[in-house]
Amino acid sequence: MMEEKVKKIVCEELCLNENEIRNDARLVEDWAADSLSVISILADLEDEFDIEIDLNDAKKISRYEDILTILTQKYHVKQSVDAAP
Repeated sequence: MMEEKVKKIVCEELCLNENEIRNDARLVEDWAADSLSVISILADLEDEFDIEIDLNDAKKISRYEDILTILTQKYHVKQSVDAAP
């Protein structure tokens, strides 16, 4: 479910079809994303999943799979914190 939401956000921002999404796709080189598009994607992901993606993590993102990796880490940490008594 998380990956479907990520796909939707990326597709909307970069005007892609879902069949164009590949884990190894490079945001800039393969999809012609510019820095504003990447920032917008990250902001939408932060809003959607109620997380914060810090600058160090944002700098590591060059491929679609990087987004999934960072998002999975942040989202699971948040879920663990939210579930703590």
